[in-house]
Amino acid sequence: MDKIWNTAAKIGYSDYFLFSDTGEILDDHVYTSQAGIPTVDIYDHPPYGGDYFPAYHHTTADNMSIIDRKTMKAVGQTVLQVLYDE
Repeated sequence: MDKIWNTAAKIGYSDYFLFSDTGEILDDHVYTSQAGIPTVDIYDHPPYGGDYFPAYHHTTADNMSIIDRKTMKAVGQTVLQVLYDE
């Protein structure tokens, strides 16, 4: 995770990859980790009141039309840069 966040800061995406601890969550991605596949769960986390995820999370309303293109670009370019650096 540090490698990804540091790379994001280096290439100008520190506004998207904040150096703040949100605490641990347990979601559907835990199973890939349990299977021995190293993972990192990158997601945009604006405040949703008392809920950790928005009401549309993992529903039929959870689709590409509600995903911010700038966020996708920041994540995509950051992950690609990390892979290129490897």
